[in-house]
Amino acid sequence: MKNNKYKIINTAIEISKWVSYKNKINVIKLALLSILVGLSEVVSLISIKPILNIFNDKNNIDNTFFLGSNPNNLLLLLALSYALMLCLISFFKIKAISYGNFLSANIGQEIGINLLKNFLGQDFFKHLNRDSSIVINTFTIHLTQTVKFITFFLQILVSFFCTVYILIFIVFENPIVIIGTFISVGLGYIIIAKKIKPKNLMAANKSKSSMDQVTKLMKEITSDIEKNILEYKDIEIIKEFSISDKAVRLSNANGRNYTSIPRYIIEVIAISTFLILTMIYALFFNLNNIILIAKLSASLLGLQKLLPSINLMYQSWNMMNYCMPSIYSVKDLISEEVDNNRIENSSKKIQNFKYSIVLSNINFGYEKEKNIFNNFNLEIKKGDKILIKGKSGKGKSTLIRIICGLIKPAKGQILIDNKFLGKEISYSNWQRQIGLVRQKPYLKSGNLLNLILGKQININKKNALKEAKYFAKLACIEEFIESLPFGYMQHINEDGNTLSGGQIQRIAIASKLALKPSILILDESTSGVDKATETSFFENIFKLENLTVIAISHSSNVERLFSKKIIF
Repeated sequence: MKNNKYKIINTAIEISKWVSYKNKINVIKLALLSILVGLSEVVSLISIKPILNIFNDKNNIDNTFFLGSNPNNLLLLLALSYALMLCLISFFKIKAISYGNFLSANIGQEIGINLLKNFLGQDFFKHLNRDSSIVINTFTIHLTQTVKFITFFLQILVSFFCTVYILIFIVFENPIVIIGTFISVGLGYIIIAKKIKPKNLMAANKSKSSMDQVTKLMKEITSDIEKNILEYKDIEIIKEFSISDKAVRLSNANGRNYTSIPRYIIEVIAISTFLILTMIYALFFNLNNIILIAKLSASLLGLQKLLPSINLMYQSWNMMNYCMPSIYSVKDLISEEVDNNRIENSSKKIQNFKYSIVLSNINFGYEKEKNIFNNFNLEIKKGDKILIKGKSGKGKSTLIRIICGLIKPAKGQILIDNKFLGKEISYSNWQRQIGLVRQKPYLKSGNLLNLILGKQININKKNALKEAKYFAKLACIEEFIESLPFGYMQHINEDGNTLSGGQIQRIAIASKLALKPSILILDESTSGVDKATETSFFENIFKLENLTVIAISHSSNVERLFSKKIIF
């Protein structure tokens, strides 16, 4: 992405598209609270000058005015009142900062949830063409950076009104000194920002790409740990990790330097300019020390409040620039073509198909002018047990994806009980009837009772155990589970790395059977099982008359059990 796209205003507008109307109103509330804080700061500055004048000329206080004859009582009351005012202003400022932080957290959560909804509802092909390490980093790192951008934006919003109101006040109080000081500070920030922004963006892009590389490397290592242990390529792996990790650390260090160091440069410029202009002002107008102190007291206090506020705005602006590449990673993951009704449809009652699935005149190919299917027709009746055989690359898995509605044919229709899929019957209603098990299924970590029953774990434990045993028996895995030290409560590591391929396959099949699907699709999902167990498994599920089974298999051992065969 070109750097000219990395503009804060454009990025803020892009993020605003992801924020709900409710939270936009909350941002307006924060702005109003910030205005209140800014006005309060001005009131405190207006109040300090007359108080200091009283302190400088307390002998003129009317002894009979207030609180007896001692003028110190009035001075004490004024000092306490001013201290109370400062406490109240600090309270408003703390509330504004706290509200802004919680608001950024809420907005960040809202964006995260909406991003996940969008991601889950995207077309199957989009998921196929993505690097999973990029997706993981987008949700774990770049989404966090997006929330930081929002936090810094709200910090600028809070600081802006304080800065403007304080600046207006002190300019009216002492225009020559303050305008001169502000011009020098402003020029300092402009020069620094112009020099630093491209370097900051370069560091941010380097950090982002390097983090993606680190995640990708670690994913490659952990996904095939046996290979990495046996190959002894530790030096090459460590070198590759070191290059990317060092780039991340150095980029982050540069980002911190670009944010923090200018503050000290600006403070030196501001204080030096203020002192020099103050001395010139005093000499030019021939002011004595007492008059000078009284005249500049509010300006000094205002400048003391102004500099931290301006510094915070600069630091927030700088960090927003640093976060921008991550925001565009989030944007790249968002698609406009999504199934927006997934969540709503997932709560509707499933209407299981009763009669047939018909593929009519299906044409499909991954490449233009090179179809895998041309006018392909297939009828699957309720309760059919179908075996799909054929050479690799002939379209067996593609046919499964078409049946599941994961990919849509270029031509032709799919009818479920004579209703057009995607028109008269929703994809969600159809896909929730399907139990699909791949050759290498993925298992989450957890105990076997959880893995088999999934969400049903919340039901009575005794009944849950009985149900899990039933599905484990169907999948021919019950003997193995009962041989384990803790049986169905045995904890299984992620991806079942302590289990054999056949054990993983059968646990995955048991978990799909627990969903009580109308149609069970097995894509080479018994390839890791011995012949006797494979036969027993198919005999078990074939006894379920209402269960439609489609199996891709090269095993001649069970071919005789199927009532229908499709040969590619």
